[in-house]
Amino acid sequence: MARLRYDRVPRRVDAAEAVRYSFEHIPDDEGGEVHVYSKFGEVDIDTFRGGEFSELLKGERHMLVFDDRTGIVGELRGPDHMIIPRQMLMTGSGDEAQKGFKCEWATLYGDELVVGSHGKVRREEWIKRIGPQGYTVRSEDWSEAYRRMREACGVGERGYVIHEAAEWHSLSRALVLLSSESLHRSLPRVDR
Repeated sequence: MARLRYDRVPRRVDAAEAVRYSFEHIPDDEGGEVHVYSKFGEVDIDTFRGGEFSELLKGERHMLVFDDRTGIVGELRGPDHMIIPRQMLMTGSGDEAQKGFKCEWATLYGDELVVGSHGKVRREEWIKRIGPQGYTVRSEDWSEAYRRMREACGVGERGYVIHEAAEWHSLSRALVLLSSESLHRSLPRVDR
């Protein structure tokens, strides 16, 4: 069972036009923490792993969750906070492996939803573009973009950078990626 927190982060502008943020905790008994339910997971011969939701995104009227084990994009709905599957994304181009896409980040870009992986290994250097109605998925090979990001971070071809979050910044017209880990030493590159 997963948990979801609701808190507030109000933005205030003072007399000098400085922007300030504060954190306001919502107590659990007032809806600050709720349980999220999903009947989906990854089944192996001896195990069942429940969802590992790495991203939460509000798009128009829908609250979406992204499972980095199964590739399921689900909609969080109802008073019981059930996850209703809306799309299943597959690794790489979507055709070569029977493995769910490792959804690590998602952002709205125009009328599309762009979902990416962390880019640690070759098969995770893809993004998925989901159309505005949620029914069309295009897979794009971003290996060149991930290579340029590794180069910009100075980790080289044999190192890696794990991208955990991304946001399209419409004012600067740039995709901002946040990494959580990088490896600068030389390791053999593994394409699994």
